[in-house]
Amino acid sequence: MKKVYTTDSLVTIHHLRNLLELEGIHCIVKNEQMYTLRAEVPFTEVWPQLWVSREADVARARQVVAEHLKGPAPDLPQWVCPRCAESLDGQFTACWHCGEERPADG
Repeated sequence: MKKVYTTDSLVTIHHLRNLLELEGIHCIVKNEQMYTLRAEVPFTEVWPQLWVSREADVARARQVVAEHLKGPAPDLPQWVCPRCAESLDGQFTACWHCGEERPADG
């Protein structure tokens, strides 16, 4: 097992875990209950940690985490779904109405 990320936010750790699980990367969260010790040990030692089970998944897991931490893409132009003609905001990569993926040129 290999640690890929740590932060003071359980919400962030669990969100990242969910993103990795969607990618087929098995991972676990450690230190979920350690916050009770925060006054007794250095605070960074009790932060939640995200660990990947398989060594082969570490590089991809770090890539997924880094992409998420970059934040949303810059303002992208609206696009129109080629399948159902739904108008979508630029941040969406698939049509909410029919599921069609955003075209590469769109």
